Amino acid sequence: LPGRPNIVISRNHQFKADGAAVYPSLQTALAACRTEPVVCIIGGAQVFGHSLNLADRIIATEVHSTIKGNVFFPALDASQWREIERLPQPTENGYDFDFVVYQRRRAA
Repeated sequence: LPGRPNIVISRNHQFKADGAAVYPSLQTALAACRTEPVVCIIGGAQVFGHSLNLADRIIATEVHSTIKGNVFFPALDASQWREIERLPQPTENGYDFDFVVYQRRRAA
């Protein structure tokens, strides 16, 4: 993505990505981002699973359709997350979808 650092996490030490730095783990990738004011994690499933407990905010695209697949973003626990913004988007490629922002609930 233009105007920001792009980092790929891969266990394949031979993997190269044009315009991106490659790190072997989520921890090393996050360490490389420690001076960035905002870090956006853009999947895949294992990366989402490992990073969900680190996030304070989730910006999600919610597609209003049943789509066949074998990997999905984990369901959010309503006791830990609250929706703070929902922006319906114009139908694209036959799909209705919203951009949704969730904020982690603070402990009482």
